[in-house]
Amino acid sequence: MKKFHIDEPREIGKKRIRVSKNDLMAAKDELSEIVVRKKIREMVKKELTEETIGVSKSEITKMEKLSDKIIKDSETLLKMFRQKHKVSTRDSVLYNTSKDWEQAIRTLKMKFGGWFVKLKDILNEATSPVKIGSALPGSGGRKKEIELVVDRFMGGKWTVVSFNMVRKYVSGVGVTVDRQINYDDIFKLSSSEKNTIKKIIKNPEDIAYLDDENVKPIDVLRAIK
Repeated sequence: MKKFHIDEPREIGKKRIRVSKNDLMAAKDELSEIVVRKKIREMVKKELTEETIGVSKSEITKMEKLSDKIIKDSETLLKMFRQKHKVSTRDSVLYNTSKDWEQAIRTLKMKFGGWFVKLKDILNEATSPVKIGSALPGSGGRKKEIELVVDRFMGGKWTVVSFNMVRKYVSGVGVTVDRQINYDDIFKLSSSEKNTIKKIIKNPEDIAYLDDENVKPIDVLRAIK
């Protein structure tokens, strides 16, 4: 049987790579998990609102401020406790009590902070008008620069590509969180704006720049459909 050799042009592309059954099953499971996660996000965004959660954003903010006060008061009490009893390693009981108190405060910060952030993100995703394809005026206004949402992440984060509409090039790629977007600024692209963007992403230099930022021209095309 003839062996494959990379230097033989006629053999290039004919080499077969064997994939085990376990590798195929693992790839299938991973793909299924991605599809399920996407479907769950869509269902959550459709069904979850302030009414279904039963808590408004203003109430969440009030609870967050209250939790911050509890944590600050606990830190103040711990400081007073240490000063009053002159806590040191010489007294293991006082020292261990002080460390337990410190750990409890640290746990409160993680639990409270994480919970409020997640709940706010859920509400933002459920009520946000931002979606892939949303356009925003960039620096100098819409006629000079347009920011286009091309992808999304969990936690209300969006990949945004900026286009200089005057000099016609990709002026930037970045990630922004939903709460930093002014919903009133969102607009639909006109046919001429779409055509300009299509021309820009055909430029080899702009394609290379997008690729460096893990954005493909197809991502932009999907967004402007």
